[in-house]
Amino acid sequence: NVPPLTQEQERFIDKISLGALGLGWFWMIFSKLYTYAILSFFFFPTNVLLSVIFFFTGRKSAWETGEWESFEAFKKKQEQFDTLAIIIWVFIGVVFLAIIPFAF
Repeated sequence: NVPPLTQEQERFIDKISLGALGLGWFWMIFSKLYTYAILSFFFFPTNVLLSVIFFFTGRKSAWETGEWESFEAFKKKQEQFDTLAIIIWVFIGVVFLAIIPFAF
């Protein structure tokens, strides 16, 4: 049973999830979407597909599991994953750009 949300909370849930797109099955585990995480871990094409789907709907799907102690805890976790995804992708980009000159 999911408690009703304020308009501000609804707006947060309706936003995209960079964590879902950037972290895939790892994000799914910590967002309490366990069945999807298992499928994504063992079947890579499923991971790619679900990561894209959850990029758009992930926050809402994660909230609707009803397994969060509070909205504040949920919001904090989602924001942490968005930040982590950005950091990881920037790091990968920097490493990639650093390696390219040596590839040719």
